[in-house]
Amino acid sequence: MRTNRQDHSFLVSFIRLFLPLALLFGLVIFLGYWYSTKTALTIIKEQEKSTVRVYAEHLHWDVSSVLSDLEFLTTQSDLKAYLSGNLSKAAELEKTYLSLSKAKGIYDQVRFLDHTGMERIRVNYNNGNPVIVPQAKLQNKAGRYYFDDSFSLKRGEIFVSPLDLNMENGEIERPLKPMLRFGAPVFDINSNKQGIVLLNYLASSMLNSIEHLAPQALGNAMLLNADGYWLRAKHIADEWGFMYPDKKQLRFQERFPAEWKVITAIERGQILTDNGLVTFSIVKPMARSRHPATNHEKYYPPSTNVRDSEQYHWRAVSLVTPKVLAEQSKTERVTLTSIFVAILVVLAVFSALTVRSRVARNEAEVALQDKNEVLSSEVNRRKRTASEEQALSTLLFLALEPTNLKEFLRQSIDALLNSVNWINLLPRGGIFLTEEKGAGQVLEMVANHNLDPRLDTLCSHVPYGTCLCGRAAASGEVQFADCVDERHEISFDGMPSHGHYNIPITYEDNVIGVVVIYLPHGYKRSEDDIAFLERSADVLSLGIIRRYAAEFLEVEKNRVEEAYEQLRLSQESLNRFKTTLDQTIDCIFMFDPETLKFFYLNQGAINQVGYSREELMEMTPLDIKPEYTEDSFREMIAPMLNGSEISATFETVHRHKDGTIIPVDIFLQYVAPTGEQPRFVAIVRDIAEKKTQEAQLRHLQKMESIGQLAAGIAHEINTPAQYVADNTRFLKESFDELEGVVDIYGRLLEAARNGEALDELIAEVDSAVEKADLGYIAEETPKAVEEALDGLQKIAIIVSAMKEFSHPGTENKEPVDINSLIENIILVSRNEWKYVADIEKDLDATLPLVPGIRDKLSQAFLNLIVNAAHAIEEQEKIESSEMGVIRVSTREVGENIEVRISDTGPGVPEAIQKRIFDPFFTTKDVGKGTGQGLAIAYSAIVDKHKGSLTLEQKEGGGATFIISLPKN
Repeated sequence: MRTNRQDHSFLVSFIRLFLPLALLFGLVIFLGYWYSTKTALTIIKEQEKSTVRVYAEHLHWDVSSVLSDLEFLTTQSDLKAYLSGNLSKAAELEKTYLSLSKAKGIYDQVRFLDHTGMERIRVNYNNGNPVIVPQAKLQNKAGRYYFDDSFSLKRGEIFVSPLDLNMENGEIERPLKPMLRFGAPVFDINSNKQGIVLLNYLASSMLNSIEHLAPQALGNAMLLNADGYWLRAKHIADEWGFMYPDKKQLRFQERFPAEWKVITAIERGQILTDNGLVTFSIVKPMARSRHPATNHEKYYPPSTNVRDSEQYHWRAVSLVTPKVLAEQSKTERVTLTSIFVAILVVLAVFSALTVRSRVARNEAEVALQDKNEVLSSEVNRRKRTASEEQALSTLLFLALEPTNLKEFLRQSIDALLNSVNWINLLPRGGIFLTEEKGAGQVLEMVANHNLDPRLDTLCSHVPYGTCLCGRAAASGEVQFADCVDERHEISFDGMPSHGHYNIPITYEDNVIGVVVIYLPHGYKRSEDDIAFLERSADVLSLGIIRRYAAEFLEVEKNRVEEAYEQLRLSQESLNRFKTTLDQTIDCIFMFDPETLKFFYLNQGAINQVGYSREELMEMTPLDIKPEYTEDSFREMIAPMLNGSEISATFETVHRHKDGTIIPVDIFLQYVAPTGEQPRFVAIVRDIAEKKTQEAQLRHLQKMESIGQLAAGIAHEINTPAQYVADNTRFLKESFDELEGVVDIYGRLLEAARNGEALDELIAEVDSAVEKADLGYIAEETPKAVEEALDGLQKIAIIVSAMKEFSHPGTENKEPVDINSLIENIILVSRNEWKYVADIEKDLDATLPLVPGIRDKLSQAFLNLIVNAAHAIEEQEKIESSEMGVIRVSTREVGENIEVRISDTGPGVPEAIQKRIFDPFFTTKDVGKGTGQGLAIAYSAIVDKHKGSLTLEQKEGGGATFIISLPKN
């Protein structure tokens, strides 16, 4: 019976011990599985968020890089010089575009198109071997959407096309070439819009960058446009649906309607649906830019939909399917189930052995424990207290020692680990200090004792909130772990299991560092341990702050000494700079943008206007610029104040104190240094001598033209004058004959009155009439008179045309009849072209009057017609062909008047096309040209009338000069 009772007691005790343990571990396993699954899902969510965010940032960075390149190209000094007439800069621009294409490797084309849409410079990527496209192969892109939209923009605005596939000859190019086009208008130094710079960006690398940015991502990365079409998808067949008529239905909202409603309702987020985990973010590649973007609903038709930078967007989406999510938790579930079964077996054995030995052991232990418990506790308490005080004294001594910060912390961690023998520590630990890095705070490991070398790198900088030490820093509270658990985000393969005390080091409620103490695996948390370690952290805080203060004082001392030295050097530099400015030939004026009062002038400025420095310091630019009022002057400087322009260059006049007017050339720039007063800086140069030389040169050129035409005009007048003289001589001779006949008729009349015999006189009359040939005289006299009058009229027309051409005119613009002007030029230059070419005219009779300087326009048209005649003459010398043709036409083109002068000559060789408008450049033999004809024509059209003069080369020879003059 006793045995049965013992067996029953054993079974009951076994069940009482085993079941709670089994239930406890079962609950732990279940909670572990639940937590692990939840953690895994959380990690997947955060990973997918990070993937989408990184992809979106990369897309924006790619676009920002292109915008930076475009801004660089549109603000080049070489481009401004080229647009302002220095055509020699084209070669430099071609080199720049070629270098950019080679260096970046992302642009299919880099182009500059002029205001007519004509490509002037183009570099093709050419499958990785960029080339400059020859001039003969450049095309006119007027009417293309990207040209019209880009050219219509204002300064500082940028055109961005939709992200689509490149089209060639109306077909999608194969292999597929995703493309973005970026365009911006460009202006010359006079702020005249002269064309656009266009970049064709190859977007393939941008779209596929997700594989390189987040290779560990579980989701299918997608990029959608604003209408829901796939720009990048898991299956290539789903992409670019809007480009194919049979794929218009392939949109995200058709396949995932519920998800689409959420995605379009908010900018970024994450949802878990029956289709899986959907992570999304709107991508606004232009959102950090001030440029608007133009978006097309279709390809190539003109754009009618302009969106600002906030409206231009794509959507980055990641989809983790339910199958992938399930696979992530399957392994965890199998592992935990196996562990639970093994634990049950171990618990059963453990419970049986424990119950069997418990009864006998308990009786012996209870008695011994009662005797020793009180004594042991008191002894341990006193020993620990003494040891703690000794350890704290050692730390305090180190804190007061005159060592540097790193040495103090190294000695402190060594002392702490070596002197604390009442806590079962592992001989490893470290001290971290807080430092600011970027937008957040991190812990920098400054000292360690006996740590694995791999941790030197892994734990060199730990972000707040990461790992146990980062959590201690972020919360300001002690963090404890008895093993390596999920809070150890930083670890390495084979890292031994251990526990941790992580004690924050604080100063005035701010965490300035963390002490990390390693513990054996399974160590139990002790409040006594924590109390001692917190006191140790306070002593460390004292030593750290003491050294921080010393370093701060030393830095401040050095900073003050450096600031004083910089001030001294700046003063010396300023004195040298002022001496240099005072000795320069050019005049330098600086004035305040608000009051306009001068606050600095060099000696050259004082010498130029004759006022003393004291007088000028009370004056403004308006006091020496008679051509400006305050309103007009402020209007002129406004673009620089609002940032739309960097500087301005213009000609005006200054008024000397004695009233003398001085022509000057001014470079004006707005300067706003950080931390200093904004100012305008004007560099002024006296151009009186330059103006005199220009006037002399224009006079010489006109005299040269008149001299060249004089002989021809004399010949033109000589021909009609010759037949006027011949017909007048005929009339004189006829008059002499008629005078003889009239005399005989008079004598016959007198004889008849006197009744004398008439037969003899009648015979004499017949003889005189026959001799005079009165019939011939009667027939030819009207013709002679008509021919003489016609000749006189031709002489009058030539004289009138020459008078009109040689009229000195004025420098002021007046309404000019372009057709009449051209007719006169053709007439006075006839002797230059009549032997080599015929003139064909196509003049628009409805052409309105154009504001212009008659003298300048006459000289320009004459130089171009004579230049065409000389070109045809050279062609005939080579080929001995028949007469050439010079065609002159006029027409209205929008807000401009266009004049075309073309010839059938040999054309302009490509090698010299960029130089033909340069002063003194000529291909004629020595003595046959000054090289000023085309240069003066260019200056008259472009500089004086704000028009354009361009060369259009024809296939098979011949050249056409196109003059465009604004109607207003």
